[in-house]
Amino acid sequence: TVGDAYLQLVQHEHQVYSQIAGSQADSANAAKTLLQMAKIIPPRVLIIAGSDSGGGAGLQADLKSCTVQGAFATTAVTAVTAQNTHGVQGIFPIPIDFLKKQVDSVLSDIGTDVVKTGMLA
Repeated sequence: TVGDAYLQLVQHEHQVYSQIAGSQADSANAAKTLLQMAKIIPPRVLIIAGSDSGGGAGLQADLKSCTVQGAFATTAVTAVTAQNTHGVQGIFPIPIDFLKKQVDSVLSDIGTDVVKTGMLA
C-alpha cells in the first residue's frame, strides 16, 4: 500500500541520515527536512493573528496563503473583528489566558515548524 511504501521510505531515509549525521536527533531532523522538501510531509505553520470577518486579511488570508503553498496551517486567534471593505467596525480581543490555551493545544499535539504572527491584540 501507499502507507507501507511511505513507512519504508521514512525508515530508509532515517537509516541513511543516521549514518551521515551520527545521532538520532540529527538524522530525524534531516529525514523530516527531506520529506518536507519532497512534499510528502507538509510544513506546519502556526498562525497567531486576528480574524477578519471580511476574509481579506488576518487568519483568513493567511490560511489561504498556506494552503496555496502546500503548508498545513494551525491557528491561535488573538482577536475577532467586524470588518469589511469599508473598514473596521469593531474589535473583540481574545483573553490572553485563552490565547495561551490555543497555542499550548496546538504545540503539545500537532507541533509547528514556523510561527507566523499578525494582529497581536
